[in-house]
Amino acid sequence: MSDEIGRLRVVEDAFDRPTLRLLHGKYAAVQVAALRALFDSERRSIPTDQLHVRVGALVDTYRENGIDAPVGSGRDLCIRWMRGKWLQRLPAEDGGKEVYELTAAAVDALRIVSDLSSERILLSESRLTLIVEAVRRQATEASPDVASRVRRIDAEIERLTAERTRLLAGGEPAPPSVESMLEGYINLMELIGQLPGDFKRVEEGIRSMREQILDDFRGDTRPLGQVIDEYLERSGNLFATPEGRAFEGALGLLRDEALLQQLKADLDIIVTHPFTEALQPEDLRVFLGTVAMVRRGLTDVIGQRSRVTRTLKEHIVSRDAIRERELSAVFKALHEELPRWVANTPVRTTCRVELIPESVPALRHVRERFWDPADHLPPEPLIEQPEVDTEPLSLDDLRRQGGPVLARLQSALAGADPGAELTAGTVFDLMDIDAKRPVEVLGLIHLLARAAALAGAEDHERVETHRTDGTRRMFAIPRVTLTPERVDQIGEVEVG
Repeated sequence: MSDEIGRLRVVEDAFDRPTLRLLHGKYAAVQVAALRALFDSERRSIPTDQLHVRVGALVDTYRENGIDAPVGSGRDLCIRWMRGKWLQRLPAEDGGKEVYELTAAAVDALRIVSDLSSERILLSESRLTLIVEAVRRQATEASPDVASRVRRIDAEIERLTAERTRLLAGGEPAPPSVESMLEGYINLMELIGQLPGDFKRVEEGIRSMREQILDDFRGDTRPLGQVIDEYLERSGNLFATPEGRAFEGALGLLRDEALLQQLKADLDIIVTHPFTEALQPEDLRVFLGTVAMVRRGLTDVIGQRSRVTRTLKEHIVSRDAIRERELSAVFKALHEELPRWVANTPVRTTCRVELIPESVPALRHVRERFWDPADHLPPEPLIEQPEVDTEPLSLDDLRRQGGPVLARLQSALAGADPGAELTAGTVFDLMDIDAKRPVEVLGLIHLLARAAALAGAEDHERVETHRTDGTRRMFAIPRVTLTPERVDQIGEVEVG
C-alpha cells in the first residue's frame, strides 16, 4: 500500500507543476488557445501594455461567440498567468518598456497541445525500423565485447560497400517512401520542439541565479568570495543538467560554421521531397527555421549569462572601491589624530578602542543640498554700447508703440449721443485713425467688460483698425448698443 501512496504523491506533484496546471482547469483550453495565438517561435516577447490590450480583445471575442472565458481585463489575466508561472515580465533588451515572455512550463504545455492536435502515425514499419536501428547503434556503442563490436562494424561496412558499388555501377538510389520520410520528419519535429523549452529552462535557471546573487549582495550576510564560489558551483551544476548539455551542444554547433551550413542544406533537401505536400505551411516554416530558432535560444541564454557576469563585476568593483575609500579615510584621520593625542596626554594613559563602533544615532534631519558658490555669483556687468547717431523716439512714437489709451476710448464712448442708439463699434469707427490701432480694440473690450455691458451684447459687428505702418485689419467685436445706462456706467469706470 505504501508503494501505491508513493505513486499517487508523485502524480500529485506532477499535476501541481505549472505545465499541467495550465492544461488542467476550467479555462485551460481558452488559456492555451490565447497563448498560442499571441506567441510563436518568432514572436517571443510582447510589450506589457500591448499584451494587455490584445489579451482583453481576444477574450472579448471568445465571449461574443458564446465561449466560457475567464472574467477580468487583459491586465488582470496577464497578472493571473504570471502567478501561475506561465508568463514572466522582463525588462526589454534595449532598456525600454517591460515585455512579457512565456515561461519554460508554458512552452512545454503548448508543445504538448501541438503534438496532440496534429495527426500522427503511432505505429508503422518505418517507425519500428528506426527503433531497431537506434537500438542496434546504441548496443554497438555500449557493448564491452570487442569481437562483437568488430562484427557489427564489419557488417555495416559490408552493407555500405555493396550499396556504393551498386550506385557506381549505374544503379539508381532507392527512393524513400512518403511514409518513411513522414516518420523521420515527425521524429525530427519532436526533437526540435523540445529545444525552445530546454533553452528557456536554462535561461530561467541563470536568471534565478542572478536574482539570488543580488539578494545575497544586498543582504551582505556572507563574504564576497563565498557568494562567487556558490555562483560558480551553481553555474557548473546548471550546465550539467540535460538542458545545459543541450545548450553546450548547440553552442558547439554554432561555432562550427561548416556543420551549420550543412544543416541548412540538409533541411532544404528534406523539404523538396513530395511528402511535404501533406504538411501545413506553418509546419514547414517552423522546420526550416530550426537554425534561426537555435540561434535565438542561444542568444537569450548567452545574454542572461552576460547579465550575471556584469552584475558580479559591477558589484565587486563598486563594493571594493567604496570600502577602500572608507578605509583610506579612516586611516588618514587616525594618522592625523594620533600625534595630537600623544602630545596632549601623559605617559601610561590608555584609550579604549571599540573593535565594532556604535551605530550612528537617529538623525532628525539630514541636509540634502549644500552651499554652492556658483549659485551666489553676481550677474555679469553690463557692456557699454558705442553711441550711434540715431534720433531718439518722440513721445508720440512711444505712445503709438504702447498699449491702449483707455482715457481716450472712455471719453469717446461716454460722449456718444444716448438717443442715437449708437453701438460701441460705430463709435470706434468714428474716432481718429491714430486712435484705431489693433490694441485699442482690447481697450474697448476692457471698458465694456468693466461696465458690465458685454452681457447685453446682441451679436457681433466688424471694426476696422489701422496699424502704425499704415496697414489695416478687421476685427469682430460684440455688438453693444450704448444706452443711457451703459453710457453712464462706462463713464464711471476708473481708468487710472
